[in-house]
Amino acid sequence: MWTSARYAAGSILTRRRIALWAGAIVAVYVALGIGFHVVTRRQTEAGGNPAVTDFNTFYAAPLLIARDGAAALYDNARLHPVEKEAVDLAHGGRLSGAQLDTVPVFGWYYPPSFALFLIWLPLLPHMAAYLAWGAVTAIPYLAAMRAAARDPLGPLLGLAYPAAMINGLFGQNGFLSAGLLGLGLALLERRPVAAGLCIGLLSFKPQLGPLIPLALAAGGHWRAFAAAGATVALMVLASAGLFGADAWQAFLWGSGRAATLMETKTPWGLMPTTFAAIRLTGAPPALAYAVHGAVALGAAGVVLRLWRGAARFEMKAAALCLGTLLVTPFAYAYDLVLLALPTAWLWRDILDRGRRPGDALAIAAGVLLPFATPAIANAFHVQIAPLGLAWMLWRVWRRGRSSI
Repeated sequence: MWTSARYAAGSILTRRRIALWAGAIVAVYVALGIGFHVVTRRQTEAGGNPAVTDFNTFYAAPLLIARDGAAALYDNARLHPVEKEAVDLAHGGRLSGAQLDTVPVFGWYYPPSFALFLIWLPLLPHMAAYLAWGAVTAIPYLAAMRAAARDPLGPLLGLAYPAAMINGLFGQNGFLSAGLLGLGLALLERRPVAAGLCIGLLSFKPQLGPLIPLALAAGGHWRAFAAAGATVALMVLASAGLFGADAWQAFLWGSGRAATLMETKTPWGLMPTTFAAIRLTGAPPALAYAVHGAVALGAAGVVLRLWRGAARFEMKAAALCLGTLLVTPFAYAYDLVLLALPTAWLWRDILDRGRRPGDALAIAAGVLLPFATPAIANAFHVQIAPLGLAWMLWRVWRRGRSSI
């Protein structure tokens, strides 16, 4: 609990003030979200172009699967008309052909197993499904924040986290990925099989996965390792059995298309990765991959050394989350929901063991990066997220090593 003398009466960071500020921030987020949807809907009803969020493709995917099979998801010529249909359903079927022609192709780059999380969405109207998706996927995230903070305020702080608004507004899956990894780590020492289940479910986002099994192996968490592997296998088999093996063939074929998109057409200002930072300078993809690879190897080395050692588990968990964001070349602003967890673990460790030089800057980076990185990237064509993530990982390393 946050009841130490450092937060007694007279301190600017009393527990009551933290709760009030977080609650006010959440209220602002809700107001902004409602305002966005009200304004865009009125503009569309007046004949303007409809606003399209990422969630629309999640809603369209099960509709297309029911008609043409999951392999069709990887064919934009077949997916795009259903994306348009989903937008029309969101507006009660009242959009004109000219308005629907403005709907962009979002595309589908997830493995077929992700569709297992989405098959229930068309049972609800579009807006109800959007709200339900946000609420349901927030459950594991808020539970993980409660565990990381070791305080009932954890979920409220998780909702107040800037990336939570970004993810919620666009109906993305950042809550789900952060929640599954966070719960997996929180359960790892007490319930390794349940932890492995959570981590295995995260395989719907394979770009976040390379460092996780290495950390489990380095830490000797073999039961969780096995449970995660079994869960991944079951997800592959279940999706192949439900949607057909040809869907996995289409996914593997389309993975090259996803890499090409990342290299050439992705808005790098929205990507908090080293690869995007280098590409944003105008450097060629080969150089971006090389620099990213060097940073990824360095981050992986830090994480694995902590996991092999006797550091406090909170620092190991924080390092793995930060390392995951530094290792993947493909992430968006909504994926920074995951950054809330190492920020909470680092904050908890500061409360327990005291603050050291550089810790305040690390906490500031954890809080501000989700908003600051897109703004700075769009204004100055400089992506600062990798620097902030690296600084946080360095502070976690220093605190983790000092606890050995």
